[in-house]
Amino acid sequence: MKIMNVLVTGIGGPTAQGIMQGLLDKENVRIVGADRRSITSGNQFCEKVYQIPALSETEQYQRAILGIVEEEDIDAIFPALHEEIEVYESFRERVPSKVALPKAPLFDILINKESVYHYLKEIGLNQHIPEYYGFSRSEELREIINECFPNETYTVVKQLNGHGSLGFAILADRDNFLKALKNDEKKVVNI
Repeated sequence: MKIMNVLVTGIGGPTAQGIMQGLLDKENVRIVGADRRSITSGNQFCEKVYQIPALSETEQYQRAILGIVEEEDIDAIFPALHEEIEVYESFRERVPSKVALPKAPLFDILINKESVYHYLKEIGLNQHIPEYYGFSRSEELREIINECFPNETYTVVKQLNGHGSLGFAILADRDNFLKALKNDEKKVVNI
């Protein structure tokens, strides 16, 4: 049985560790890990670990990945950081290994929550998602809240490209904001 060399990136994070836990049971898989830090909680799952440049240093990051792919004869790459999705979308054609990310003709739509909302609305699926309003300035946000949610105590906002709970906040009036502060609710913001 041929050994499959697999590169998992972002090995200090929970997604990568979940991937590696799943691969550990496979007899024919050799895990190579990569992270911007030399020591992570994911090192223990890897037969070999590489410290690579931060994703924000895109060219150096890509060169490091290509070097690992060549040196370790990597068959498949599992990018485990949300931020890597865009890098691999433009980079995957230069990588001689399989990249464990879907190829999507709608990629530009799928990486932006507002675009996804409008797309789902266009194809008739808007009844399955929460009501959404986009804004760029705080004045627009106040107008949306006053016109669309005048009786709501709280309003949830989220960045267009955030994932998980990153870029998430609960907006409240002054009184409810002060109550939240007393209760140590860190995601509540005064509007």
